[in-house]
Amino acid sequence: MKNKKSKICIATVTWARNLSEKKIILKTLKMLSELGYPIVVADERNAATPLTADLKKIKNVKVFTASGFDKKAKLSLSRAAAISDYIFWIEADKFEFAKNHAKNFINHYLKNPCGTLLPGRSASSFFQYPKFQQTLEKFLFYITAELLSKPLLDVCYGPRIFPSVLVEFLSHLKRDIGFGFQAYLLAINSRLNLPVNQINYKISPPPDIQSANVIKLYRLQQAQDWIEGLNQGLGVNKNLINCC
Repeated sequence: MKNKKSKICIATVTWARNLSEKKIILKTLKMLSELGYPIVVADERNAATPLTADLKKIKNVKVFTASGFDKKAKLSLSRAAAISDYIFWIEADKFEFAKNHAKNFINHYLKNPCGTLLPGRSASSFFQYPKFQQTLEKFLFYITAELLSKPLLDVCYGPRIFPSVLVEFLSHLKRDIGFGFQAYLLAINSRLNLPVNQINYKISPPPDIQSANVIKLYRLQQAQDWIEGLNQGLGVNKNLINCC
């Protein structure tokens, strides 16, 4: 007899470069565990600041290991898809969202589970972010809306809920695209004619601990990954889409 799938599973990846990052990750995962849903974590193998042993002590958490972001994301998502109908993806350092909004976000989605749900930053929240980041993300909002024929949405904040069926399309990625996998899955979601909706929250920007230029270059890399994700998602053979 097959085990009954959970309605929703939380998926994330972890990598602590120092004790401060380790603390916030564990704090976030403990907060998420209180929601009562299964959590699948792919931790960085042989990380300088080990997390796996601590993660295993948190209730509802299943831990796997892999090296590199892309391998970890695919591992976490595939394991989550195997045990749930829908996946709540969240970055493991988003403690504020986990504490203040995750429960409401999931409950909102489960009232009518269909397509992808994004948490949008309210206008007052978004304008607290650095000008460079605002400008770059507005560009990504625009090209995503245009290419997917969707309204302008806050596609860049990170957390999202989507059907597990989307995960099988990750096997068709031609190369690693980092966080661009989010844009890729959003493109697949659109090509399957599934809706994309957004619910807004007041979300404060995290403190940036690196130099301004380092952060800007990191944002540029994320933007490149996003564009590549859209490109690959829109380029998936239509026969594969029609077979789903």
